[in-house]
Amino acid sequence: MSNNRRKPEPTPYQSKHYYAIISDMERIQEDIARLRRNPRGIRFAELVRICDRHFGPPRQRSSHLYYPMPWPGDPRVNIQSEHSMAKAYEVHQVIRALVKLQSILESEER
Repeated sequence: MSNNRRKPEPTPYQSKHYYAIISDMERIQEDIARLRRNPRGIRFAELVRICDRHFGPPRQRSSHLYYPMPWPGDPRVNIQSEHSMAKAYEVHQVIRALVKLQSILESEER
């Protein structure tokens, strides 16, 4: 069985130009704003695209997608589809992870 998913863009941690990535900061801010506007109205596919973009490819077990985090403490974000929509508490988990990623990138730039 072939997997037709596109390869995700490299995360800031996988990029060779880690310190020069300004557009990733802008994307993180845009994604956080989009998720905060309507956490209950986010489609699962959109949440998967956001997580793929920032956290890399997931591990998948049945219907759950597990995204490992590049820092200790909060090791993963777990998302699951509910009738093609993302669950609101999972959207909030992704928002928290993006905020933490943003703060890490900002502190690395200094």
